[in-house]
Amino acid sequence: MEAFKIKGGNPLEGHVRATGAKNAISKMLVASLLSDKKCIFKNVPHISEVETTVRLCQEIGMEVQWDHDGGTIEVITKEVKSSYVPLNFSGANRIPILMMGALLGRTKENIVVPTVGGCNIGKRPVDFHIKALEALGAVVEYRTIKKERAYFAHAPEGLRGAIIELPYPSVMATENAILAACRAKGRTAIRGAAIEPEIIDLILFLQKLGVVIYVDVDRTIYVQETKTFYEVEHTVITDRIEAACLGMMGIATKGKVFVEGAQQPHMITFLNKLRQINGGFAVKDNGIEFFYQGPLKGG
Repeated sequence: MEAFKIKGGNPLEGHVRATGAKNAISKMLVASLLSDKKCIFKNVPHISEVETTVRLCQEIGMEVQWDHDGGTIEVITKEVKSSYVPLNFSGANRIPILMMGALLGRTKENIVVPTVGGCNIGKRPVDFHIKALEALGAVVEYRTIKKERAYFAHAPEGLRGAIIELPYPSVMATENAILAACRAKGRTAIRGAAIEPEIIDLILFLQKLGVVIYVDVDRTIYVQETKTFYEVEHTVITDRIEAACLGMMGIATKGKVFVEGAQQPHMITFLNKLRQINGGFAVKDNGIEFFYQGPLKGG
């Protein structure tokens, strides 16, 4: 097993830039499959999670030009060449399950996706996804293919708008419902939706793409059927978790670290807790400075 051995003892000082949020760009890459238009994304991190998602989308027919050094990726899916995600992607991450929502309205073929993987953060069942898609008119089955389990989904009579009640504000179930609703006839209301910053960024991207979509104060997301799409250029939000970790490294070592790109609106809860434990921070125009200002205390 690989491991990092870190020798500490010195205050960390300096300026560092947080990268784009993988949990935003990965979902937007899948969302771009909704249309046949060119999408350009900026502030894209060059990490394995994004690489895996790109390979998944390429299996569907996406053409990709990725400037790793510049953090820009240009994609276009002129046609869906395959609705079958190879089973060797089983367990790679949790993105394959979103392929159902993105492709159900674009192809009449059976969509086949492998079982999901990703971070082992408790139980994260996909039944919320399936019930949401079924409410929109999809038929989803769990079968065995080549000795592997996979999900089969299609919409024999097309997708139709519906009222979806999520029993829990699941991030990916919310995203799956949003993607499917974009091509569903009429209007869809997703109640009890998750509204994390990454979902809001996805919504902003979809609005640029041509989708009429908005979030109500009661955590209901409304999505209107979309027939016309547009070319898009979108800058991905900063990874708030990475920004918080970089900042805490400065505080924990009694130093001072400026995290360029850290965005206060996306880190309100973290910054409140940081204030409660006597962690120092100052919000600037282009980032947040984190610094040690005295002994930390329980929050």
